[in-house]
Amino acid sequence: MNRQWVKLIALLALTLFSSTGYTEETYLQINGLSVHSKPGNNGFNPGLGLERAISENWNIAGGWYYNSDYRGSAYAYARYSYYRKDGWDLGIGAG
Repeated sequence: MNRQWVKLIALLALTLFSSTGYTEETYLQINGLSVHSKPGNNGFNPGLGLERAISENWNIAGGWYYNSDYRGSAYAYARYSYYRKDGWDLGIGAG
């Protein structure tokens, strides 16, 4: 099995099955397209990821997609939301 797939499966399993005691929501992330200012970059970027709420203000995510340089890329990040209202979410993330 390809090493990237093994990393992706491990990352998604950790994201989805983390035991934090807070399981409000899990989101499926579907990656697809990007727009570039210079020609030659890949605009079709398929991939999948998961994002999970681990507390009222914290979310974690991970996944894989085919990037703009025509290569596979894994990603992971954490996001803290300090303002939420009417479906809008303002915060900061790093990954």
